This record gives sequence, structure tokens and C-alpha cells, in this order.
Amino acid sequence: MVDEYFLFLHRDLPRQGPGSSQSTHTVIDLLPQKNYCDILDIGCGPGMQTMDLSRRFPESRITALDKYNIFLNQLEDSCLDLGIENVITTQGDMMSLPFRPESFDMIWSEGAIYIIGFEEGLKEWRRFLRKDGYLVVSELSWLTAARPPLIQAYWDDTYPDMQDIYENIGMIERAGYNLRGLYVIPPEDWDNDYYLPLLENLKKEQGRPLTEDQMTCLELEFLEIQMHNKFSRYFSYVFYVMEKA
Repeated sequence: MVDEYFLFLHRDLPRQGPGSSQSTHTVIDLLPQKNYCDILDIGCGPGMQTMDLSRRFPESRITALDKYNIFLNQLEDSCLDLGIENVITTQGDMMSLPFRPESFDMIWSEGAIYIIGFEEGLKEWRRFLRKDGYLVVSELSWLTAARPPLIQAYWDDTYPDMQDIYENIGMIERAGYNLRGLYVIPPEDWDNDYYLPLLENLKKEQGRPLTEDQMTCLELEFLEIQMHNKFSRYFSYVFYVMEKA
């Protein structure tokens, strides 16, 4: 029931996490110019970045994978409206990808690798990349060595595996990749297509009769937004661009 209510709160959003088309295109520019015949977007959500990839790589076959059909349906409708024909949607679990090894020239994942775990995702997804393939992910990361106790305690409770950029780079190298680029998404990427439309959904729930679990879910959503508004200089999503070594 909590998952259902979470999905209800996140209904009809342009994105299911922080990001922007501008940031996606900036990161694409960090990649070498070569053919990426097969691209996999893991945890695609409603697929705004999937459509950005389709525009930049019009000759590529792009597979968009997500656990929830509600988001895949949203992506399919958008592709139909925009005449995008090189995107294929697949319902599946990122922890057990339904593909053969070495199926992709690039794997892309914005704001989703935390679900499997950053280190585990690096290791697990590597085998699906072809020789010299690229893995591009955005991961929630600390930006400073010292943090106020309040935001440290919040993320220790919410996402205890969160590391700083240097610790993540170490995991990348140990997992068998060469780091080729970094990009920290700006604070406005949290607001424009994510928090602002999410807030509209949250405010509609205030004053409605809710179960205890639903009320807790609603309060946690508000709290996350408040934490970012107050402490955004200490953390953000960071894109890591990696080449399979």
C-alpha cells in the first residue's frame, strides 16, 4: 500500500528524480564520438532522458527499462506524440536484467542505481557492456568533506550508503572502469521538473483523510524537499562517465 501511495504522489511528473535535458546533453558531450548501436536506459521512469538520448543518437536502438508499467506507458505515449521510433520499452528488474552479456555499447541510468546500490550496480551491469562500452550513471553524492549534523543525520537514515565523489571514484576503478568524466547537476535540476510539480501533488493531499502509513509517506516527501532547500550545497546527484576497462 505504501508503494502504491508513493506512485500516486509521483503521478504524471516529467521526471521521477532530479535532472534536466540540459544536464543530460552536457553529459552526452563528455562521451567520445563513436557509434553506440545499442543503448540501455535503466530505471528510465517516464523517460525524459530516454527521449534526449534518442535525439542525440537517432541511429541507435534504445531500450528503456523500468519496474513500473505506469512510467513505461507514459514514455510510450510521449514517443508516439513526438514521432520517436528508436525507443523500445521493457518492464524488468535492474537487479536481474533480462539481457545477454555484452548486449550494449552504452548503459545509461539517471538517479536510479541507488536502488541496487552504487557498488553492486557497477559490478552487475559491467557484464552487459561490450568491449570499450560506456556506463553513465548519476548517483547521490556528498560534495563536501564536512557537513552540518542535521543533513548528515538525515541522509545517514535515508540513504546510509551515500559516499563522496572520491569514494565513488575508488569504487568505479575497483569495479573495472576508467573514469572519463564527472558532472554535478545544479540545484535547479532538483526543482524545475521534479520538486515543483511533485509539490503540487503533495499539496493536494494535505487535509485529506489518510492512513497512518500514507501520512508518514507524505511527510517524508515534504521533509526531503525541505532538506534540499536548506542544504543543497552539501550534496547533489553527480554523473559518472565510465569506460569499461
